[in-house]
Amino acid sequence: MGINAVQLNGEGFIARIGQGQLLLEFDMDKIKAAGYSLETPVLITNHTDLKEIKNTNEAVVSNDVELIKVEF
Repeated sequence: MGINAVQLNGEGFIARIGQGQLLLEFDMDKIKAAGYSLETPVLITNHTDLKEIKNTNEAVVSNDVELIKVEF
C-alpha cells in the first residue's frame, strides 16, 4: 500500500469490506509510477490478546511469503 500513497487520493486503490473477504486491492505500478514507496507498516493493536507473534526475518517479501503468523 505504501507510505505516503494516501496522497494519491484513492487512485489505484479499491477498498473491500466484509468479514473473511479481501480487505484492499491496490495497483503497485501506479503507486511506483507516482514516486511513492511500496513499504507498508503492519500494526498489531491487540497484541496483548495473542499468545505469540512470529515475524519473518526477510527484509523484502513477495505476495506468496507469510509476513507474520499470530497464535490466539
